[in-house]
Amino acid sequence: MLSQKSQANDLLKFSIGLLQGKHGWVLKCNRYQRIRCAESIAERLAENGFWWQAQIIWTWIHRCKRGDFDVDVHVNLKFTRRRSAVTSLSERERGDSY
Repeated sequence: MLSQKSQANDLLKFSIGLLQGKHGWVLKCNRYQRIRCAESIAERLAENGFWWQAQIIWTWIHRCKRGDFDVDVHVNLKFTRRRSAVTSLSERERGDSY
């Protein structure tokens, strides 16, 4: 019984990671597949009597459906050459003296 419970907990851990976008399924477009896989695991756990683990997975599935884990961050930094304060002051003075 103990090994089955530990396997159920391992599946729970895997499912949570899957829904969070780990295990290589990071993209937002993979959300449907992540949810279907986790639903399948939750159903199999419930059928085998591990209702607590199944309920926890369903909670995480609802969070995934809500979009809690779909964060696409694209940062584009543009670095420019640093100018000295003297150069920028002289440029401003030239610009103001039209």
